[in-house]
Amino acid sequence: MFEYQLSQYAIISQHTYSKDGVFSKLVYQTSIPSLFAIPVPVIEQIQNGSWQKIETKTLKDLLAHRIITSSSTDERKQVLSSINKSSHSISHRIFVLMPTSLCNMECSYCGQSTCPLRYHGNISENVDHRILTAIMNANVTDVEVRWFGGEPMMAYQHIIESSARYIAAARQSRTHYKSIMTSNGSLMTIKRLQELYQRAALRMITVTVDGYRDYHNRSRCMRNGRPTYDYIMEWMQKSLAIMEQMPKLTIAIRVNITTTNACSITHFIDDLARRHLNNPHFILQLIPVYNWGHDNTQIQLDNTSLDRNMCQWIEQAIAKGIQINILPNTKKDFVCVATNRQAEVIDSRGFIYSCTEFPLVKPYENMEKLANIQTLPPNNLRPNSIFDTWRNLIQNQTFPCGNCPWLPVCGGACPKRWIEGEKPCPPFTKQINSRFDILARQFGYSLIS
Repeated sequence: MFEYQLSQYAIISQHTYSKDGVFSKLVYQTSIPSLFAIPVPVIEQIQNGSWQKIETKTLKDLLAHRIITSSSTDERKQVLSSINKSSHSISHRIFVLMPTSLCNMECSYCGQSTCPLRYHGNISENVDHRILTAIMNANVTDVEVRWFGGEPMMAYQHIIESSARYIAAARQSRTHYKSIMTSNGSLMTIKRLQELYQRAALRMITVTVDGYRDYHNRSRCMRNGRPTYDYIMEWMQKSLAIMEQMPKLTIAIRVNITTTNACSITHFIDDLARRHLNNPHFILQLIPVYNWGHDNTQIQLDNTSLDRNMCQWIEQAIAKGIQINILPNTKKDFVCVATNRQAEVIDSRGFIYSCTEFPLVKPYENMEKLANIQTLPPNNLRPNSIFDTWRNLIQNQTFPCGNCPWLPVCGGACPKRWIEGEKPCPPFTKQINSRFDILARQFGYSLIS
C-alpha cells in the first residue's frame, strides 16, 4: 500500500512548459529550497494519488527532493521545530550596532529622527566588552556585527578601532567573525572599502540607490543639498578594479520602490549594466517602500502595478546579466533579529532593542527599550521582547504564516507589521506564476498554457 502525499511546501506552477518535446510543470520546494521541472503526467499522478503508476526510480527521486513525503510525516512540525531550534541556538550571536545616530541625508520616506549622538566613554567600552565576551564564550562559534545607523560611516574611525579588537579576540578564540553594513554610500571611498574588508571583516554592504539619477537625488537628499547618485555609482564602478582583492565581498544595491521612482527603474538597470555592475559581487534588490515609523502609503505603488513592473524589471536585469534573486535560495530559520534572543540592537545611547525599526523612531524608541548596555551584565542575553513569542504565534495560528507554504523561506516577513495589522507578505508570494515563467525561459522552456 502506497502512503504518500504532496509536500505542503511544494508549490506547483499553474502554467505548463515544453522542452525537447516534454511537457512539464515547475515545482518550487520551499523547505530545501530548490526548483524542479516535473513531467505533467507525473504531476497528475501525484495530485490524483496514483502512486502505483509512478515508476520506482521517479518515486524515489520525488521523495529525495521532498516533492512528496510519507503520509505520516508532519512537515509543519518539522519546519516549526527548525525555527524554534535556531531561535534558541546559543552558537551564533548577532549584534546590530548603531555607533552614531547622525545621518548626512534626509530621505523623504525615512521614519528616523536622527541626532548628534555616538558611542563614547562608558557606552563604547561596555559595547566592546559585551561583544568581546560573546566572542570569547566557548559555546559561541559565530559572531556577526551589523553596522547600522543613522549613517554608520559617520563613525568610520570607531568602526575600524572596535573591529580590530573584535577580530583579534576572534582569532584568539577561533570564533568565526564577520561584519556587514547598511549605508547610504555617500561617504564610502575605495580606500575605505578596502580597509573595511581587511580591518573590519566586512563581507556585505547594502547601499541604497533609489532609481536613476534625478529620482534618487530627489528622494535621498543630502542635508546640504548635494546630489549623490553619480558619486555612489562611480565608487561602486571603481571597486570592480580591486574586487579580486576582496573575493568574499558582496555589494547589495537596494532600491526602495515608490510611486515617484518606479518609472526610472528601467533606466537605472540600464545604467548598472553600462557601468559593468553586472558582476557576481553585486546583487540588485528591489524592495517596495512601506511604513518605517510613519505613514508612507501615499508613495506606495499599488499591487497591480508593482506585480506587473517587478517581473519586467527582473527580466530586464537578467537580460543585462545583473544578479537578482527571482525566488529565495536560502531558508529563514528565524525571520529576523527581533525574534531571536541571541541577537540585539544597541543604539548610540547604549539602549538595547530587539528590532532595528525601533531606535530613533518615535514612539518606539521610548516604549520598547529592553535594557541599557551600562547595566546589563555582559554574559546575559537581552531581556525578552514582544517578538520572542513569534514562533508560538505562528504555531498557534494567531497569524496565517504557520500553515503557509512559503514559511521556510519567508519566516513570516515582519512580525512587527503583522502585529500592527499589516500583511507584509513578500512580493514573490503574489508574483509566483510570473516568476515561474521567467525561470522557465531561463532554463530553455517554452510556455504552453
